[in-house]
Amino acid sequence: MQRLTFNNTILNCLRSIFFVGLWLLPVAGAVAQDDQAQSDEEVPHFMTMYDDPYDIRNLYLHFQPFFGEVGALNVVGGLGIEGNYYHKNLFNVWLAFRTSYGKRFDINRDAAYRNATNSNNFPLYMNVELGGTYHFRDEMKESTSKVLLYSKNLKGNDWAATLARDAVIPGKVRNVIGIRLGGIFHNSVVNINNVLAAQGKELSYSDGTPVINENMYSNMNVFIIFAGASYSWIRNFAVEFSERWDPSGDDQILTPFFDLMFAPAITLADVQLPSETVSAASIDKMAFGFRGGVAGKFNRKLSWGYTAEMGLRPGLKKSGFYLMFKMSFPLWAKKLKVGAVVTEEESE
Repeated sequence: MQRLTFNNTILNCLRSIFFVGLWLLPVAGAVAQDDQAQSDEEVPHFMTMYDDPYDIRNLYLHFQPFFGEVGALNVVGGLGIEGNYYHKNLFNVWLAFRTSYGKRFDINRDAAYRNATNSNNFPLYMNVELGGTYHFRDEMKESTSKVLLYSKNLKGNDWAATLARDAVIPGKVRNVIGIRLGGIFHNSVVNINNVLAAQGKELSYSDGTPVINENMYSNMNVFIIFAGASYSWIRNFAVEFSERWDPSGDDQILTPFFDLMFAPAITLADVQLPSETVSAASIDKMAFGFRGGVAGKFNRKLSWGYTAEMGLRPGLKKSGFYLMFKMSFPLWAKKLKVGAVVTEEESE
């Protein structure tokens, strides 16, 4: 009973953090920054200090102190690291790794160590992803952005009594239509009984006798190839106001994406029971899946970022659905000198 209560507590916490994270994503504000945006108040006088969405940092290193994954197969919380590199206006690549904090934040692994009647190994949850995006179309357009009007001179009660304002600033936005391709290695402990119940199946001993056991766990390894598309909005401008407001700007890189997924290799370990090793071959696999999500970060030396995604991960049938959210902080960025960027206008 204590284990069940603890597992339910972790599940509820991860769900709450995931959905709170989704609410905190500034996606709605970014999508609203289009050419038709209007301001209810007059825009203060300002001077543009710079506005060049091609002049961004091209190396980003993420430390991800938290990720949460809630799925039909498992519930996990942990940490990760990630790196992104942008090569001019041609392509960008990324390498990401995440794992659980430990047994107590990997529901199936914790349950397996506590209750499993089989003697399989139950390794750490792991997800490694290597991918790239070819910039099929990379162009710059005129646009607008909303920036917050703020002054460091407004403190305490003065700031509390001030109605927060924003201003719609004209500027440039870089639109990138991308073609994505990459690979994922995914490893997770599996509750065999839950999977069998979902599929309406059972395991059998070598003599054909059904296996009657309520606490069987195994380990699944999946290698996934994904291909898809993305659309990025990149802004990189700063303005200085002639009035009391502090300098402001917008330097967000926002990327919604969608991928189709195929698993050429799915390995589910046989169940090692005391009497014999029982084959798990009768459990149905699922080679195809998909995912969609959004990733965001900021073009600053030290900042933060986020990724939220959901989909149907290849693996075991009726156990592929998942939701995942990860937060990057700190996110360190650096500009590497790799030659001048040639924009669409310059190439013409």
